[in-house]
Amino acid sequence: MTLELEDLGLMSFQLAEVEQEDDAMVVAWLEAASAPNVRNPGGFFLAGIRSGRLPLGGSTPTPDEQAHPRKILLAEGWIKSTGLFFDRPGEILIDLFDNPGALLHHAREDETLRKRMLRLWAQERPRGIEIEQQAEEHAARQREAYRLLQGGKDK
Repeated sequence: MTLELEDLGLMSFQLAEVEQEDDAMVVAWLEAASAPNVRNPGGFFLAGIRSGRLPLGGSTPTPDEQAHPRKILLAEGWIKSTGLFFDRPGEILIDLFDNPGALLHHAREDETLRKRMLRLWAQERPRGIEIEQQAEEHAARQREAYRLLQGGKDK
């Protein structure tokens, strides 16, 4: 039995995202997410849709095919929590794709995915800059407070 969108438990913003996609892609990922060995159909479906590619193989994904969407979600989380502090886009590509053992090393030739990860980094980078500036301001206040506690002596 093929799952329907309502069966996946998606949030309204996720459903809005899916509505922007090609109907054939949505149907293909619904069929792939309906396979009995898919542990998290909603996550598998959403990651598949976000990959911009049709599912590989038939309706039953291989372990590698099933791991790919999860790795994409992990990479997106990494960009939002850690990658936003990287200064240059090339560093993101090296850490996610090019280093041996990198999370997306298996997809290092996938230009669409590389561009997608860089777009996400570009969206998140301003937040990283803001956090860095706040940390520098906090450190300056701490240095000044310490200087005043030491009797206002400059070193």
